[in-house]
Amino acid sequence: MRLPNGEEVRFPVNEKPTSSTVTQTEAGIKPTADEEALALAAAKRDAAGNPVDWRTGEPLVGNPEFRWDPDNQRWVAENPRTADVPEPAPQPDTTGDTKPHPGVSDPEAVPSGLTFFSRGGPRTNLDVIEHGGSLPLTRETIDDAARMAGIDLEGVDVQIALTPDDVTFLDSNGAIACADSVGILLGPASFTDMETLIRTLAHERTHVYQNQFKDVAAGGNLMELEDEAYASEQAFVDAWKAGGGE
Repeated sequence: MRLPNGEEVRFPVNEKPTSSTVTQTEAGIKPTADEEALALAAAKRDAAGNPVDWRTGEPLVGNPEFRWDPDNQRWVAENPRTADVPEPAPQPDTTGDTKPHPGVSDPEAVPSGLTFFSRGGPRTNLDVIEHGGSLPLTRETIDDAARMAGIDLEGVDVQIALTPDDVTFLDSNGAIACADSVGILLGPASFTDMETLIRTLAHERTHVYQNQFKDVAAGGNLMELEDEAYASEQAFVDAWKAGGGE
């Protein structure tokens, strides 16, 4: 990208995802105009290519707040913080951590392709852990959901995020689940209700298959992959409802 001063700059794309930021006062520094431009250029994008808030996925407002990411030593553009936008859960320092698949302890289970993060939900994973009010967080619940909806999980490693590290990993990415070529990690918020669990299983299973059978690491269209995963959900929800689910 070209900065206001005319300098051509490339920004890193493989840094550790932002997990927390601090105010300019807390950081003791202020961004320059060029650094603000770079932060906007590096922001995540929606389907239309517009920059979004890394915490919520909402479009950035006209006058975003620039906060300091101490882990990556960079400025990040955010929407001004209000009472209804919670601070992201703190993420432990994972510098040098090559953990390939959250919740998978087998060092041989190294995935290829991409890690896809599912949608956020009305509740965080930590909230479900601390306050309950969900379906039972068990393999039996997963198997029941898959059976009632007709979701084939054969050969797919499905695990539940119950450790503090895994819950924090998902919440810091604003997700209730994630998937890669190894399998699926379901956050507690995936168990909010049966329809949410069925949609999440269908969605993430599609991402597992995409990683296994499509060359997603070669720069495939991520929006097309996400559209395909979202499109897969409704048929399974309909099958569940046709069988008496509600």
